[in-house]
Amino acid sequence: MLGLVLNFMTTTKFFSSAIRTCRYGVMLGSLMFAANAFAGTAPLITSQPLSQTVSAGSNATFSVAASTGTTLSYQWYFNNVLISGATGSSYTLTAKFSNAGLYFVSVKNAFGTVNSATATLNVKPPTGATLAAPWVSADIGNVGLIGSAYSISNNYTVNGSGASLVGAAADQFHYIYQTMPGNGSIAARVTNQSGTNVNGYAGVMIRETTATGSRYVFAAREGNGPVVVRSRPSTGGATTSTNVPNATLASCWVQLVRTGTNIAALTSINGSVWTPIQTNAVAMATNVIFGLFATSGNTNVLDSDVFTNVTVVP
Repeated sequence: MLGLVLNFMTTTKFFSSAIRTCRYGVMLGSLMFAANAFAGTAPLITSQPLSQTVSAGSNATFSVAASTGTTLSYQWYFNNVLISGATGSSYTLTAKFSNAGLYFVSVKNAFGTVNSATATLNVKPPTGATLAAPWVSADIGNVGLIGSAYSISNNYTVNGSGASLVGAAADQFHYIYQTMPGNGSIAARVTNQSGTNVNGYAGVMIRETTATGSRYVFAAREGNGPVVVRSRPSTGGATTSTNVPNATLASCWVQLVRTGTNIAALTSINGSVWTPIQTNAVAMATNVIFGLFATSGNTNVLDSDVFTNVTVVP
């Protein structure tokens, strides 16, 4: 009998100890889980990269700050494309027209990844680069990135973004222009076109006003090569176009000639012998504007296009 009692007491102590051990283990496990949950959080961004506008050739720096209890890694992106080697909390670049656009950084730790806000880099002409009168430089429409223009001798650089001038009555491009009081013409050679978008253009334009749905006629080189003549014969209306074979940048000349309500578009490979493409009947006011234009076909991309041998009459 005494043995049974002692065995019962020993068994009771064992279960009591096991229960206490289990209880303490659960409590300890809960505390450890809570601690791990507290430590295991994704980065928290406390300072976002800021948009900026800088002159071509100057440096631009984007920075981010994040708080976390663990080691962080960084990866910067330009227009959603990974920038090789840009793996610090800040990223510095030398501004060019080709790297104007959208920047963000992905911040990562062992528990997650978070993307920063997107910052915009706008690039303006180099310090001292200007556009002489009577030329006026302006963005037309909701272009996205800020456009610009400047000239050195008879070389004109026109930087423009924008979705396109195809069909829509909300044109988006950069324009340098002057007034045409009646009949006249403009001719130019396109010697550089930085983009290849099929909705990107560099060329000459006659336009009734700076309104986004204005009547116009243009002759231009498309980003992927063809020369295109496009017109909008009525304010806010649809556009029509004619394409001619590809033109290399070494031999792409375009011209518009206004005679009354008719505007003739021509092209050349040497600037001496001109081949008519088509004539558009577009009734505009007596005083119109005419000049050079550039659009990238993308509101997040800035094309930098160069024109030489620019001739305007009158």
